[in-house]
Amino acid sequence: KATRPLAVIDDEWAEDHQSAMLGHAEKQARHAIAMKAWKNADCIGQMPTEPRAPTHRRIHAEDFTLEAIREPLSGNPRGIIIVRDELFALFAGHNAYRGGRGADGQALNELWHGRGAKVDRKGERVRLRGGVGICGTITPGDLAKIDDVHRVNGTLARWMLFRPPDRIRTWHRRGVAEDVESRWARRVERLVQ
Repeated sequence: KATRPLAVIDDEWAEDHQSAMLGHAEKQARHAIAMKAWKNADCIGQMPTEPRAPTHRRIHAEDFTLEAIREPLSGNPRGIIIVRDELFALFAGHNAYRGGRGADGQALNELWHGRGAKVDRKGERVRLRGGVGICGTITPGDLAKIDDVHRVNGTLARWMLFRPPDRIRTWHRRGVAEDVESRWARRVERLVQ
C-alpha cells in the first residue's frame, strides 16, 4: 500500500501521455503533408520542422533493464524510483543478459548520484536526466549473500540500510487505516509536484 500513490500518479501521467500522443499523431500527419508540398516545390524555402514527440513522464518502475530505463530517464529530470519487493533479485540479476560480462552494477552506481548521463552508442544518442532511487525489502539472509563485488565497488555504500526493531505482534486483518493512507498519498503527491 505504501507505493500505491506512485502507481496512481503513473497511471494519471500515462493517460495524459496517451492524449498528448493523439495530438502528436495529428501534428505528424500535418507535417507529412507539409513535407510533401515542400518536396513538390523542389525543396524551395525552409524545410518543415518535424514535431517532437511528447515526453512520457514516469515516476516509478518495479522491474527494469538498464536499456529499458533509458526512456523514462530521458524525459524525467527529477528521476524515477525503482520499487522492488525483493531487492536480492536486483543484485542477482546484474548482467543477466550479457552472460555476466556487463556493467549493470557500475551503471546503477552512476545513475544513483542524480546528475544524469549521456548515452552515445551506435544509432543512439540519449541524455538521461535525474537519478534512480531504489527502495525495497531484503531479508537478513539474502543481504548476507550479496557478494563482495557489491561491497567493494561502492554499491552498498550508496544504500541506506535499516531494520525496524523486532516486535512481537499479533496478526490482524485491519490493515492500514484509511486516514493514514490518504495522508500518505497527499504527501507523495506534494513531493512529486
